[in-house]
Amino acid sequence: MSGLMNRAGTQPENRLYLYSERLRISGFADVIEEQDGLFIPVEYKHGRQGRWLNDHIQLCAQALCLEERQPDKPLIPYGYIFYFGSRKRMQVNFTPELRAKVYAAIDMAFKLALLDTPPPPLEGKLAARCRDCSLAPICLPDEVKLLMGRKEGPLANTLSD
Repeated sequence: MSGLMNRAGTQPENRLYLYSERLRISGFADVIEEQDGLFIPVEYKHGRQGRWLNDHIQLCAQALCLEERQPDKPLIPYGYIFYFGSRKRMQVNFTPELRAKVYAAIDMAFKLALLDTPPPPLEGKLAARCRDCSLAPICLPDEVKLLMGRKEGPLANTLSD
């Protein structure tokens, strides 16, 4: 980590690649701060805090990756999410319950990846999650819904098979 200190007296490291061989996940942390010898993940989000734990699960998964790289250190107790929409930085405690949700989300992601066809887009109130999802450009929920509604056309048969 660099020797630079921010105003809070921590050493930030920006856009750090993280991975876990045990969990088979990888990604990037926006910022890693060093506080009292512990690495603390910090995520920056464009909007405001949502009603779901997606951001908390992502942040805790980053902590799990960091912990795997430092087996001699204590577990990381918390991280931070800064929401630009509300201009608030909130602390997220990595409780046993949140850690269990991370493991369950990873397990579900691998189960979904093994399906022959992807699950259909979310419907009803759950579809509100798609609006701010960073994977929407890959998942294309609106486009899939449109194509699923067609009875004919080049992609109509592939979506129903």
